[in-house]
Amino acid sequence: MRILFLTHYFPPEVGAPQTRIFELGNALGARGHDVTALTPFPHYPTGIIPDEYRPALFRREVIGNVKVVRSWVYAVPNRGVVKRLGNHVSFTLSSMLGALATGPADVVVVETPPLFLGFSGYVISRLKRCDYVCNVADPWLASAVALGVLENRAAIRAGEELERFIYAKAARVTTVTRGLYDGLVAQGVPERKLALITNGVDTGYFRPDLDSRNWRARFGGDGKFVVLYAGTHGLTQGLETVLEAARQL
Repeated sequence: MRILFLTHYFPPEVGAPQTRIFELGNALGARGHDVTALTPFPHYPTGIIPDEYRPALFRREVIGNVKVVRSWVYAVPNRGVVKRLGNHVSFTLSSMLGALATGPADVVVVETPPLFLGFSGYVISRLKRCDYVCNVADPWLASAVALGVLENRAAIRAGEELERFIYAKAARVTTVTRGLYDGLVAQGVPERKLALITNGVDTGYFRPDLDSRNWRARFGGDGKFVVLYAGTHGLTQGLETVLEAARQL
């Protein structure tokens, strides 16, 4: 199968979506699928594009089993609402041109957030005459509203309309947690097009069967009850709850 991933985040950047999408694409490529990632030039989170990627509007490379096509982006640090919106919208627009360099596809898989990529993913899927799948990794709009980052009612309504559009046009909508799945159902996404695909673990790298005594001795965990939080550290995670739980334990 010819699979085109459309994503705002990809290696050599470091982060959860970068790792998740690359590892999935790399594994699919190892199984004989033709995998391409359409992504901007690396710039997250500093807003600085590495010298080896300058100057260029588009670029091709291969990382592992994934063919990568990069297109222009307005590169800014990961802070400030207006600049971040410009960053997201710039790749949304340039990706539709970059898609011309990706060849034919049997399916377009869009990683959101940012939400705008759902629109360009739909346009690209129409150009390539194939379905598109929308993966919802975070409730981007709902989080922005809950945190008070987005308060303009017109902007919120526009975002909600965009959500409805990209979910309606997707052949399938996938997400990573039961909470997100239930939230999408509450938004009116039919369960027949929803799929819950939780994040996986590479058991060739992470070995729970290995003896942990060396690790405990090295980090001072001998005889102690140890809990690992391996999630994202950000505004929406409420990590003060983790710290309070640790204090009580």
